[in-house]
Amino acid sequence: MTAQPPKGTPPSPKPASTARSPRPQKARPRRGRQGIDRNLIIVGIGLAVLAVGGIVAFTSRSSADEHPSFAQLAVGSCLDLPEAAITPAPPTGTPAPVEPGNTPTPPPAATPAPPVDQVSAAVLAGQATRVSCSGAHTHEVVGTTGIQIGETYQGRAFLLSITRPACSSSFREYVGHDVDGSRLAMTIVVPDQDAWDAKERRAVCLASFADGTAATGPMKGSGA
Repeated sequence: MTAQPPKGTPPSPKPASTARSPRPQKARPRRGRQGIDRNLIIVGIGLAVLAVGGIVAFTSRSSADEHPSFAQLAVGSCLDLPEAAITPAPPTGTPAPVEPGNTPTPPPAATPAPPVDQVSAAVLAGQATRVSCSGAHTHEVVGTTGIQIGETYQGRAFLLSITRPACSSSFREYVGHDVDGSRLAMTIVVPDQDAWDAKERRAVCLASFADGTAATGPMKGSGA
């Protein structure tokens, strides 16, 4: 027989279980105000750099659009040139007096190259302003023509002579009237030495009123 514990004796306690104690959690560093401000400053600097770059790019494009270079001129562009470029220069110098009966005979000389007109000089220098054709303007681009004569610059007179037929044809198609008998004059802008060295190989054909007045509307199709 199995011995029974006497009545009233409390049961023996069970052995305590070996439970794992929880691992201490590593406290995460909290992002303070200083870290947030630093990030905001970095973002602000980045946005400022982008904004300045955009302004510079926009200003450059606007300047190029407003004052196109010789290479940027296209058919249909309307230009306003400085007054000095469209006003004939007064004659300079006073001829030497000649006594009666002693008229000097000038010696034969080579034909000089035509001087660069003020319109061509202004266009080549980028002084023309691109404007709306519906407003006042002095010139319109009626055509362009390529120049294929090799790499050697052969002078303004030669370039004018070989591009005049093409410009005259472009003038007639654009205006609706031949150059001869027209109220409009034609100016051919050919590369100078500097433009030629920069690989410019075309002529730009311009139309303007022969009396120097500004146009108040498109010359295209005017038949003037």
